[in-house]
Amino acid sequence: MGERDDGNGDLAQSTDPATAGHAARARILVVDDDARNLFAIEKVLEELGEIVVASSGEEALRFLLRDDYAVVLLDVFMPGLSGYDTAALIRGRERSRHTPIIFLTAVNRDAGDISRGYAMGAVDYVLKPVDPLTLKSKVAVFAELFAKTQEIRRKAEHERRLLEENLRVRTEKLHAEEALRRAQEQQAVIVNSLPLVLYAGEVGGMRGAPLFISGNAKAICGFAPEQFRASPDLWSSRIHPDDRDRVLDEFATLPEMGALAIEYRWRCADEQYRFFLDQAVLMCDERGGPKEIFGTFLDVTERKRLEQQLLQSHKMEALGRMTGGVAHDFNNMLTLVLGNLDRLRRVVDPDSKEAKRVEMALHGAQRCAELTRQMLAFARRQLLRPAAVNVNELVAKTGRMARRVAGGAVEMAVAMAPELWPALADPAQIEAALVNLIINARDAMPNGGRVAISTANVRVRPGDRMFEAGLRAGEYISISVSDSGVGIAPEHLDRVFEPFFTTKESGQGTGLGLSIIYGFVKQSGGHIEVESERGKGSTFRLILPRAQGAAIEEASPAAGPGQPPRGREGETILLVEDNEQVRHFAASTLNELGYTVLQAGSGDQALALMQEKRRIDLLFSDVVLGKGMSGFELAAAANSRLPGLRVLFTSAYHDLAVAQNGSASLLQKPYWEHELAAAVRGAIGSS
Repeated sequence: MGERDDGNGDLAQSTDPATAGHAARARILVVDDDARNLFAIEKVLEELGEIVVASSGEEALRFLLRDDYAVVLLDVFMPGLSGYDTAALIRGRERSRHTPIIFLTAVNRDAGDISRGYAMGAVDYVLKPVDPLTLKSKVAVFAELFAKTQEIRRKAEHERRLLEENLRVRTEKLHAEEALRRAQEQQAVIVNSLPLVLYAGEVGGMRGAPLFISGNAKAICGFAPEQFRASPDLWSSRIHPDDRDRVLDEFATLPEMGALAIEYRWRCADEQYRFFLDQAVLMCDERGGPKEIFGTFLDVTERKRLEQQLLQSHKMEALGRMTGGVAHDFNNMLTLVLGNLDRLRRVVDPDSKEAKRVEMALHGAQRCAELTRQMLAFARRQLLRPAAVNVNELVAKTGRMARRVAGGAVEMAVAMAPELWPALADPAQIEAALVNLIINARDAMPNGGRVAISTANVRVRPGDRMFEAGLRAGEYISISVSDSGVGIAPEHLDRVFEPFFTTKESGQGTGLGLSIIYGFVKQSGGHIEVESERGKGSTFRLILPRAQGAAIEEASPAAGPGQPPRGREGETILLVEDNEQVRHFAASTLNELGYTVLQAGSGDQALALMQEKRRIDLLFSDVVLGKGMSGFELAAAANSRLPGLRVLFTSAYHDLAVAQNGSASLLQKPYWEHELAAAVRGAIGSS
């Protein structure tokens, strides 16, 4: 084996076939910040090939820039670049992205870390202390494969050069190919233990039977090698119809491209589609012409599921932010519409046509306000009043009401778990969610059917399906609503919780019902999932956290409209609102109520007014003030100048002020004149 000095005192294998020795040795990179671990692993693996050691991720990356390695043994927990970070950089580089990585760790031992390691592209995740024989066996697989690959490349290049000089090279190449075939037979046991299928096929799009397929094919896809050979179209016919043309076209370009890596869905023997990562290279003959295809395919279904779950989570989060922003702007505008219509209603003749038009406009504006409330619910910006809820009692009460809603053609069945834990959630929202799900179930059974409601205690542990979906480990309560209806089409399952998405006919639904439930459950720290099959029905499952300790008290109901309380002589309000129209409307209303109003469009303007005016009875500020400081920051700065200053917040969101640990009140937009008057009077007080 040829060697060279890499400039750091280490000897590295030569990659020049002309200067290489008779046999290529595998190069193994061991990365660990503990010198003792490096020494121990080097001694265990030294007979497998050349061992290159690195004490950090940065040093390992420098080695990988210069040379190829059979396998990288990577410690997870290192200072500087961690093992995960280093693996990500290795996978991100074209030359090293397919280099096998084995994670070694004595710290990150739970299922989540192991899943993360595999998600980063690792082929194995080994816990320390490592059994030397086990480690040696694992590494030997990749060392031998690497050595064989290097040997093939070296021989092929060597034979190509000698072919121009001597006909004897042809005989040598035939002997080398025969030796390779014998080596492949000898390595069959090793190959069959790998979690991937090796195959070889003729050039031409892989439409025919494979020339070779490893024996572990049956364990991975359900078909034995002889079945592939007996049925030439077995592979191509079971590619998903939506992927088939793309895959076959990609293989058809292999003679030009030389290599490919493609993912597609393939129907296994159990008739279930699974995702496979297919990687193939073109093998050439002695003249450089295409000879055959050699490749591997690996089941990546679980990885794809996690990727899709993450993408869906990000998509719903983005939709929530967008929906919340739209609802916020709508609430600001509705404050103007409702307020001015309310004032107009009081000055027009109640028997006139104008009065009727005002009432219709008010009704429409109130419907818009309800719509924005629903949008804020999806965006997880609604005001919740969580309490310790006896879910069984709530389900029983809701079930009795739902029987009347569902109608006589629908059979209702309730199965409540004994000794069910209390749930920590808003009881009104739980009830609304159940009613919504039951109505949806009824609509999915136009000819009648069965709706089943059940409850259960649930424990979520690291590595569980729901833990991977984003729930923290802990104790939860499950509420399931199942129906025997038409079911949901598979292409719609990922969209059922999106706002305004509905499969009902136009005019039969807003598409916000499930979105509201989704927002409520997520805001409560829970999870919602759906299972459905066409023609067999659907099951929606709400997972809510268990209540621990005392329940949170519910807020008292707000007082109804009445004669709006007026301001006293000399009382001054500092009104801070960045929306000019809303600010003018609020100032006009407060002036009519007898208050002196100072107006500011930003926090800086408000602080400047505070220095000019001695008496301010109330700071009335929007929470979101656009550029500059927020309403909360303004209140803190104002109290440092005027200690004890009373504060009333207003917001087009529900949860912003609630998130702050303060004593100030919140007036929700849009608001009526009597609500504004009552909130201001209550904030100033009777003194």
